[in-house]
Amino acid sequence: MADLPLTDLLLGTPPDSGALPHVTPAILADAFAEQGVLLGGSASERRVLRWFAPLSRLDSTYLAETPVSVSELLLAADPEDIPALAEQFPGSYLVTQVADEASLEALRPYGSRLLVLRRVSANAHLLLSLQNLFLRMLLWESEMERIVLRHGSLDDLLDASVPFIGNFIFMSDNNFNVIARTSAVEPPDDLHRTIIGNGCLTQRTIAEKRFRLPEKTFYARPASELTPFDRVSYPIHLQHTYFGSISMACCAKPDTEGLRDLFRILIRHVRTVCERQWMRQTACDAPSYFFFAKLLRHEALTAEYMAAQMEANRLPAAGHFKVIVFAVDPSIDPDLAHSVAKAASTLNGGRVRCFPHEHEVVALCHGAGMDGELSHQKTLDEVGEKVYEPFGVDCGVSSVFSGLENMDLAYQQAQIALGFRGAIDRESAANEAPLPRGSYFFEDALLYYLVDPTAKDERFMRFSFSTSIVSILWEEDLENDTSYLALLWFYLQSERNATLTAAKLHMHRNTVLYHIDKIQKRFDFDLDMKSARDWLLLNFKAFFSSQSSESLASIFADEGKASAGLGTARGAGGSEGAAASEAASQG
Repeated sequence: MADLPLTDLLLGTPPDSGALPHVTPAILADAFAEQGVLLGGSASERRVLRWFAPLSRLDSTYLAETPVSVSELLLAADPEDIPALAEQFPGSYLVTQVADEASLEALRPYGSRLLVLRRVSANAHLLLSLQNLFLRMLLWESEMERIVLRHGSLDDLLDASVPFIGNFIFMSDNNFNVIARTSAVEPPDDLHRTIIGNGCLTQRTIAEKRFRLPEKTFYARPASELTPFDRVSYPIHLQHTYFGSISMACCAKPDTEGLRDLFRILIRHVRTVCERQWMRQTACDAPSYFFFAKLLRHEALTAEYMAAQMEANRLPAAGHFKVIVFAVDPSIDPDLAHSVAKAASTLNGGRVRCFPHEHEVVALCHGAGMDGELSHQKTLDEVGEKVYEPFGVDCGVSSVFSGLENMDLAYQQAQIALGFRGAIDRESAANEAPLPRGSYFFEDALLYYLVDPTAKDERFMRFSFSTSIVSILWEEDLENDTSYLALLWFYLQSERNATLTAAKLHMHRNTVLYHIDKIQKRFDFDLDMKSARDWLLLNFKAFFSSQSSESLASIFADEGKASAGLGTARGAGGSEGAAASEAASQG
């Protein structure tokens, strides 16, 4: 910091307004406690004083040139001048000193914004003491700013605070592990020596159940058999998520409002360093977290930005995706959320991005194609084994979709599936073979959503029917001049009667079974399941409603096209056809 003119400081001229200290009335009261505070220092007075000035300086030139407003100036004056000064500057905070308590009566009306000290020396000594306080605060805060700007550590910040705070301080993360401590002050008692020795706050050590501190709330414990010192802790929350806490043993200075104000100044700088660490850790655990957050909020993103982010995250540009939402709130149960996220990061052979979002944990699975890689059966098995069985956490699962810009809609699908899990469970219980619990698919919730009287979003409805087996087969039929869509439709329409389907499409019965079996294996679904048939029929209805009569006629009217387009299974009357006949469901 540049040298400051001593004469100007003595006259109360503040330095650059960008480098001013933060002194509160409570800090002032603590600083002059030995001299004797007769009035003021109210804990409810939350103002911040950036500099001081004697009455002799308060001329029009000074007030015009000073970068500090009068409400942020500590005005020093003689007792007899206080009433006039308080009236002239109604937003000011004042300090004076009196020889005896008899002089207090005339000053009591200004007690909410006045600090009255017992006179023990000349006014010049008071001004020197104020200068010393404000300069020391300035140097301390400047040093912490320097540490932050130079990417210093939490330990550096804690040690820089020892000359002012004096007490032993340590920090713990959201798993109660010690991550920083003052090295200039040793642990003052057995409790704190044990905490630092173990590197962790255990329930046995602190003799109480561990819990995450609520946001913006001091937590104080009085001296006890555990420790002869009061303890004060404060939570560090980043974007409303619990990061950890900073704790102080009041071994050198007592727990006062002034000490807590000093603690808040330290915490403000600590939070900046924690945010930097959190950003680095987030980038490690969930690359491009903010990219995914923007997608979930459906923010407008340029094509260049999308392409760069997808490349950085190794996401297939022309691939397919699935969103899984786990019903665990990181802000309420961070341990469980961390365990679920860690387990979910192994889904789909590691082709997944997993991260917390608002009150849930989200997993984005991705694959190069639709050939069963992201099938619901695979998801059901994997999530059941890796997440539901060990942790008992339900999840909602979206449809498989293309176009990552639609991630917000898939996220909405997964949330809808979670919202209807009670109805899905009741329907499943009525079936002869109930589905495994834990994973709830949008396809199973869609009918409940459609009959729900709430308004439906047009973009969401279009999306929900745009990426389905029906639309994929249709696009491939157009490209390859095949007729898989017609085959699947007539097979469902005939209630899975392969003989009737074969007669309709002029092909061998074993050929029908062979291709139906191939479609089921490709997309990993089972037409024996009523939910799969209902979903396909619903998608066919949506497909029919979106097509013109001419388009539908070209797909279904020329029934002979199916035989030519699909051909026959190799050896339709031989071993492979027979095997297909046995493997496929029969009408």
